[in-house]
Amino acid sequence: MNKSECKKYIRKAYKRLVNQEKSMTPKNLEIEMKNIINSELNIYTSYAKIAMHNLNHSATGINTKQLELQIDVISTIYTEKDIIEKAKKL
Repeated sequence: MNKSECKKYIRKAYKRLVNQEKSMTPKNLEIEMKNIINSELNIYTSYAKIAMHNLNHSATGINTKQLELQIDVISTIYTEKDIIEKAKKL
């Protein structure tokens, strides 16, 4: 992970701690950062699963360019919540 991504997760975790009125401790910050990272991981893997599923049913060959294009299309069609639910069914 690079420094800019680390800072992004720290900012998000800090905002969550403030919004939830939790104490500012290293442990609470760690928990919130892990929650945020796991949430984003879930979204990213859901995109990938749906893209791969679509290509397996429509393409003769699969490459990274096609997967990237599928993700662009998927993101315009579905909301993040829909993507996660659809990926769970695959």
